Amino acid sequence: MDKLKDLDWNDIEVFLSVAEGGSLSAAGRQLHRSQPTIGRRIQSLEDKLSLTLFTRTPYGYQLTNNGRALVQSARKVVDRMYAFKGQASLLHEHPSGTVSIACGESFAQLLMNHLDTLTTTYPDISIQIQSGISFVNIEKGDADIAIRSQRPTSPNLYAKFLGNCCYAVYASQAYVSKTPEALKPNRGETCRWVAMQDNKAVLPVNQWLEKNVADYQRKLHCNTLTSVLQGVTSGQGLAAIPVFVGEYTKGLVKLTPALNDLSQTTWLVSNRNARRVQTIQVVSTWITEIFEKMDKQCFV
Repeated sequence: MDKLKDLDWNDIEVFLSVAEGGSLSAAGRQLHRSQPTIGRRIQSLEDKLSLTLFTRTPYGYQLTNNGRALVQSARKVVDRMYAFKGQASLLHEHPSGTVSIACGESFAQLLMNHLDTLTTTYPDISIQIQSGISFVNIEKGDADIAIRSQRPTSPNLYAKFLGNCCYAVYASQAYVSKTPEALKPNRGETCRWVAMQDNKAVLPVNQWLEKNVADYQRKLHCNTLTSVLQGVTSGQGLAAIPVFVGEYTKGLVKLTPALNDLSQTTWLVSNRNARRVQTIQVVSTWITEIFEKMDKQCFV
């Protein structure tokens, strides 16, 4: 394997782009290189590894078993390459400009609580937060970064796993005093519940409610997390809400530990090409560090 000494680490990025895009043309568009150049880099990598990574077909490039075995390692290498380049560039430049972040209300509040750590270090960076339920297309540039509950499938998007968001059942102290059944393990049939409005039950929390709480007990339906919290704190009933929200909301009592059968994956998503922009790298790192420092009862 003496050939490995001459391995060009940039070829690993090319390999990953072809693996995720399925063709030389898709990888070429992503990396801004010609198809012949992409093809040569793949051939060079295969020669140095003494492995066939792709099967060439009329419909594109399909990973061989050897290729599939290397994809995860390649993704880690590419991520570290970007991190190294971004950190090195920070030693010479002062990031500036506006970064747009699309996320839900709870994550918007979480970012707000930690914003000083970013703006103090990088005063020339401006943050634009888009919170709400409307879909934001990262590929089309509707936002620079998104925090999502599902990993995207597009090869043009980069996704980093931030953790599993834990949920627990909460109520106000006033409601618990008035309805002691809320403290029982099964929380009683007389307890009222506050739920997110979701007719198709696509939200994990509403799927959990469908399995665990009778329909007649769900007395208040709200279309935002803010209104759910207002309903709970005003004594309208119980709710399953993210632990990192419940623990920092005044007046709430935690009635259960983190629910074993309810959690939500959380991903940091950005356009692969945008990741090369220094300011976006800085903000992505800031968001990642927020989640890494979260208590394990909130994110695992």
